[in-house]
Amino acid sequence: MLLTRLLPLTPAHAAVAATVQARCFETAWDTPAMATVLTMPGIFGWLALTGDDATGMIIGWRVLDETEILMIGVVPEARRLGLGQRLVMRTKGTTTFLEVAVDNSAALAFYRNLGFERVGHRPGYYQRSDGTTIDALILRA
Repeated sequence: MLLTRLLPLTPAHAAVAATVQARCFETAWDTPAMATVLTMPGIFGWLALTGDDATGMIIGWRVLDETEILMIGVVPEARRLGLGQRLVMRTKGTTTFLEVAVDNSAALAFYRNLGFERVGHRPGYYQRSDGTTIDALILRA
């Protein structure tokens, strides 16, 4: 396995980040939306490169010592190799929050393994491509 580097995610990486997100999720931000998010105050992120390939990323928002993970994704062929954990650990504040779909059992197991616990529920939070919605759980570590 090639060495994976983590680089600070900047607006200059918007197209690459949008491509990674599209490979990881049913719905994704386009390049202009990604660039807009990456210029917002308090936003930060990391881009994972394995060799020359973008294999994952994380975007968060930090206020004082609290972090909210807005999005994390690892491309399918790079999953279950510890990259997701490296990304999360790079971003955690004293308290870290995130939302996850109630039916995403793999992500729920991943986050629980990292010490996240359920602290809330958001009905109909995520909209699927078929127009249906799914609830989200709010997790905190």
